[in-house]
Amino acid sequence: MVYTKLRVKFERVGTLRFISHLDLCRAIRTIFRRAKLPIRYSEGFNPHPRMTFTLPLPLGAESECEYMDIFLPEGYDLSTVCPDMNAVSPVGLRFLEAYLPESSLSDVMYSRYDLHLFGITAAEAQAILDNPPALKKKNKKGVEKVVDIAPMIHDGVAEDADGGAFVTVTLDAGDASYLNPDRFASVFGAEDYRLRRTALYFADGREFR
Repeated sequence: MVYTKLRVKFERVGTLRFISHLDLCRAIRTIFRRAKLPIRYSEGFNPHPRMTFTLPLPLGAESECEYMDIFLPEGYDLSTVCPDMNAVSPVGLRFLEAYLPESSLSDVMYSRYDLHLFGITAAEAQAILDNPPALKKKNKKGVEKVVDIAPMIHDGVAEDADGGAFVTVTLDAGDASYLNPDRFASVFGAEDYRLRRTALYFADGREFR
């Protein structure tokens, strides 16, 4: 059988922000079975669905723009994929679009986030955006180094919000330069925060597809 690569865009919100990426993969495998999608499986003694994802979310984060690549038989009716999966999906996981991709998942270079910070003002948040502190990072050998994150932060704007500040920001998300959104959120020293990914972008600034 000849298979075709298919890209599926989905959102993950609400209580599903508290499940790990591994649990998400398990949930989606269950959805494939319940929706009776004839997706391609790996070979060997323990076959599993062939699926690849963009950047995994930190635990506790929501997203409006998750993407995964799967394989379906050539000529399969793509218009039925999202409705069939949504019919058997839990609340908070919704499949938005299925299409034939013209790019690779590794082409993602930037990610955009909404960050609701509690316990600090917009002015305090903006001051940190304008002059972010360096972060300490350990390599695989345990050697600690200081990382300047300022070049990895783009278009950060803070506004007053209920109980704190609301920040919209774009962060580096490529293989060569990646800023973990949880590490970024930690520089504000807020009492708590809510994080939501709203868009992914190519290197030229076009929205990822």
